[in-house]
Amino acid sequence: MIGYLGVLVALKVLVGFAGGYGEADLDRFRANTGIELPSWYAEVPPLLTWARGDGEVFLALAADPLIEDEASNIRSPGYRFTKSGYAWAMGLVAFGQTALLPIAALVVNVGSAAIYGAWVVRRAERDGRLTLLLANPAMLIGFVSDSSEPLALAALVTALSATRGVGLVGALVGAVRPDYATVLPAGRRPGAAVLGAVAAFVSLRVAARLLRFDGLDGFARLGLPFRGYVAGLGGELDDLLLIACIPLLVVLGVVAWWIRPRRLQFAWVATIGLMIVLAAEVTQDAVNLLRAWGSVPILVALWLGVRASSEAERQGEQNPEGSEAP
Repeated sequence: MIGYLGVLVALKVLVGFAGGYGEADLDRFRANTGIELPSWYAEVPPLLTWARGDGEVFLALAADPLIEDEASNIRSPGYRFTKSGYAWAMGLVAFGQTALLPIAALVVNVGSAAIYGAWVVRRAERDGRLTLLLANPAMLIGFVSDSSEPLALAALVTALSATRGVGLVGALVGAVRPDYATVLPAGRRPGAAVLGAVAAFVSLRVAARLLRFDGLDGFARLGLPFRGYVAGLGGELDDLLLIACIPLLVVLGVVAWWIRPRRLQFAWVATIGLMIVLAAEVTQDAVNLLRAWGSVPILVALWLGVRASSEAERQGEQNPEGSEAP
């Protein structure tokens, strides 16, 4: 586990220095939000890798949770508010101190990666192929860019495995990345997990309405089946990813017929169905697409785990003496 966290931190350090993060990023963040961070961050590029993507939005939300001041200039504030659980976690870890937010983001992501990594390692003990889950693109991208995926994945795998406090963990999924909640029906206590996620999602949308935030765009990031993948084609390298996704989704959709138990089948259909109707606003950017697909590897891991358990049971029935403990 220490090795996995070390690789993630090393990747973040590499991106920070290779990407030339520095004073210009601090200046742009200050110009966009009015938030003044200590100048010494310019000397530590790995703590600035949030500055060119959604990480900037989350930092602004952490500094201004109700979007009254610094975060008022972010794009689609209503939509961002409905997924602000990660920003609130950063604010809590930073004890409300804006100057500590970049460090808090790293702390939250390291803790989240540790939880996710431990879950993967336990699964991989029964099926070594699942070690590949450590390279989940959503985890790698989210860790490096200080976005919400590490916390969402950690909350998701916890909700799938836990038997207590499942509703609260499910609510965290709903407040961080509600699209990942489609996997929750496959957990040990699916009812509580799904109820918590739905309650958090609905509560944040109602609050955004009451606070009259702009940019509460409903389900604009969803569309007709596969249309987002076709509309996202633009003659760029990203097209290879989009073209590969279409037959993969078809195969995954067909596989759903043989998925058991039923609750896993339901989660499979809901998750793959959601991936099929993603709109071009998500699919036109490879990074955003990989982040959106972050829950799919978890779903596949659950299916492989069920198959491995079923095969072990069949072998035990065929050779009961050999299955006895020494």
